[in-house]
Amino acid sequence: MLLIKSVQDMGIPITSSVKAVQYITADNYVAREQSTYDGWIEQLIGRKLETKSFKHAQLLFGYLVTTAIEHPAIATEAAIKIASNNVELFLNKHPWLANAGTSVEIEDDNGNVTVISRKPRSSGASKRDQSIALYNTVKEKNMSRKELIDLFVTKLDLTPGGASTYVHNCRSGLWK
Repeated sequence: MLLIKSVQDMGIPITSSVKAVQYITADNYVAREQSTYDGWIEQLIGRKLETKSFKHAQLLFGYLVTTAIEHPAIATEAAIKIASNNVELFLNKHPWLANAGTSVEIEDDNGNVTVISRKPRSSGASKRDQSIALYNTVKEKNMSRKELIDLFVTKLDLTPGGASTYVHNCRSGLWK
């Protein structure tokens, strides 16, 4: 059976990829667990497929649907390969989407593997709370805005843009 038929059997519009994505992201096929997406992928392709994370499963489902619509006569295995490559490329360009505490392996055309890791979420104080505490310890020193930004970048591992925002929020009294 063609993949496009499975997409249609799931009630997903097949007139365009855009309509399909709008349909599956408008509470029709939105899940909170990886296993739900794994089940939909199995329903779509007729077999279990191993996914690495929630985001991986979510993206793979979407790419399988859009690949089937863009190439109605495509074989299921070819669609899986295209969709899997698209997921890896997407996560490679947007590594911040990987689940915290996980790694994503990206293999290029030459077989070289790059591992993108995302730090696990800290169980300690938030950066906001850390920035307030840091600001309160140095506010009596009358540091310039630039000095404060440099301090926040160094001590809190913020980008200069993020540090600028945090400094502003602390200095203005928005954060207390």
